[in-house]
Amino acid sequence: MARQGTAYFGVRAEEPNYTIAMRALAEGNSLRGTGRIVEIDKDTVCDWLDRAGRHCRAVTTYLFDTLHITECQVDELWSFVRKKEAHLTTAEKVLALYGDAWVWIAFAPAWRLVAAFVVGKRDQEHANVLRKRLHAVSCGYMPFFTSDQLPH
Repeated sequence: MARQGTAYFGVRAEEPNYTIAMRALAEGNSLRGTGRIVEIDKDTVCDWLDRAGRHCRAVTTYLFDTLHITECQVDELWSFVRKKEAHLTTAEKVLALYGDAWVWIAFAPAWRLVAAFVVGKRDQEHANVLRKRLHAVSCGYMPFFTSDQLPH
């Protein structure tokens, strides 16, 4: 069976095992738990997940290049990486790898589609990145934007 151009390309495993692993991960199973289900090492599961993610990105990039988005809901969600901003050490603040993180989302409600997203700070710079990413997947039509009125 030809695997070139598919998520299975380069995977040295039987397709059913790979498919079961990807389904288990999509359902929220851990890397270790998925490894136990298909009887492989967690590092192999991690490699498979990375490979599947790169393939999904390629497919999405190919398909999302001329979306005609007429309405776009923009919002941001707060979370944190490793620990909250208030609990960071000085060194962690300098590295800027951990702490508060905002997920900016551009949602096309007509299709129930997240057309673009950005993970970063709650500032104008990241709002601009979201706008550029949305523009990159759209046909150039300026959609009607709605938001919670954050100035950015």
